[in-house]
Amino acid sequence: MWKSPNWTSTNPQDFMKRICYMLLAAAFLAAGCTKDNGNGPIEELEIGIADTDTKVSLGTEYDKQINLLWSAGDKVYVKGDAGESVFRLKSGEGSTKGIFEYESGATGQTRITDVVYPASNAGSTPASQTYKEGTFDPAAITLAYHNQASTSATKILLGSESSVLCFQMKGNDKLNNIAVTFKNGETYTLKTLNAPMLDESKATPFYIVVSSQMSDRVDVTFTSVSGAMNRILSSKSFEAGKMHRFKPLEYKADKSFRIMSYNIGQCTQGGNSSTKLISDVTKELQADVVVMNEVRSSLIFNDAETIAKNLGWEKYYQSAKLGMGNMITYNPDKLKTIGNPAYLELKKIEPSDTKYNENRICLFMEFEDFILLGSHLQKDAFTKHTKLITDKVKAEYAKKGKPIFFCGDMNTRPYAVELKDFTSEWRVLSRTDQSTFYNPDQPDNLICIDYIFLWKGGPDVNVTKTEVCKSVQCGTITDASDHFPIYVDVTVGNSSLPLLEEKASLGSYNVVAEDYQ
Repeated sequence: MWKSPNWTSTNPQDFMKRICYMLLAAAFLAAGCTKDNGNGPIEELEIGIADTDTKVSLGTEYDKQINLLWSAGDKVYVKGDAGESVFRLKSGEGSTKGIFEYESGATGQTRITDVVYPASNAGSTPASQTYKEGTFDPAAITLAYHNQASTSATKILLGSESSVLCFQMKGNDKLNNIAVTFKNGETYTLKTLNAPMLDESKATPFYIVVSSQMSDRVDVTFTSVSGAMNRILSSKSFEAGKMHRFKPLEYKADKSFRIMSYNIGQCTQGGNSSTKLISDVTKELQADVVVMNEVRSSLIFNDAETIAKNLGWEKYYQSAKLGMGNMITYNPDKLKTIGNPAYLELKKIEPSDTKYNENRICLFMEFEDFILLGSHLQKDAFTKHTKLITDKVKAEYAKKGKPIFFCGDMNTRPYAVELKDFTSEWRVLSRTDQSTFYNPDQPDNLICIDYIFLWKGGPDVNVTKTEVCKSVQCGTITDASDHFPIYVDVTVGNSSLPLLEEKASLGSYNVVAEDYQ
């Protein structure tokens, strides 16, 4: 809304406010003296608005207010006692008030119930819109006047029934389109092929018109030739007559990866070395990076080296006890690492009577787009060991602002109390409704102990697929290991979710529609 200026200030900005205030006041006082048409046929209408694009275009912003200006060729839909008509802009181009004259449809209107801009959409926001430099698609905005009782007034003020979103984008790419999808399924797409190349040093604004509404989830997708960048907005109210302007975003296409976790059972299932089958399974499942548990690496059995060589991949291996440990192996053509990998020692629990009481480790590897952890946890040490791991994440990796994944054999079930506590800070991405461990004596028993987690303290990701693989074309999967490989397909973004920076009122858009005469 317009704020009254400081009448005593000598500040140049306040002086300009006083001038604008007096001009507006004079205009509305003049309008207030105007009489209606005395029930004669209405041949011309004076229509006031807030803002639009050529064919209603954005004016200059002042004090977070933006006027909408009439443009040549603008038409409005008029409904009255004679029926439905179309009126065309006669004069007033480039201003907030225009004189419209009858063009087509019913003649002899004496009383009016509805006036809607543009005449073409009759009040509905088009799902497909076209980019206009510095403004929005003129056919997309909806301005309306509704009076159930009807009026004979020839001066009408339109109010907005639309909300405008302004995304400010930087980068070195060219956008094809921007799609905004609300939880109720409404989708609005801005075609941007005619927009200029993005600039890395200066943000380019993109305006898209949506229906005014409240939504607890809004998906926004920016697409170029190089791919899509997806963002999610939560619990946003998009008011009529408001422009919602977002903080500048740097466009960079999201990247998709298949992350796999596989306890390879020391490659001794069935009494034979299964390194080749393990390698073939990994190839067939088209994983990009794999956390492997129970990997042998010694002078006698060097399964870590063999598997990585079979795949043609890079690896990071550390033993937790003599000759046995964990490995992260990845496709260097798809993934690039940053810095040096590291590991955290997880000491065995004392005292303990379990035969599994032994030293464990957790691997840490940073990639360009995410951070990956891999471990094989002790059966009765889940809470102690995961606290050590989470503390290291918070101390050393959280500040990097990347998604953090944690994979491995956790030796705990989905219903366990300790897992419930753990998932207050970590989100389970993998399936928990299928066995990840094969017990031939209990093939139907649910034994889910392998997981892929995402740390909740970092950026979210979009999970497109998650699977427990129980059959492959390259062989019998239970001949490879007594565990099944699990994987998730994730789409990783590159920046935090944008928050609403500010809202600007679109001139008189937010004024209640009423006669002014």
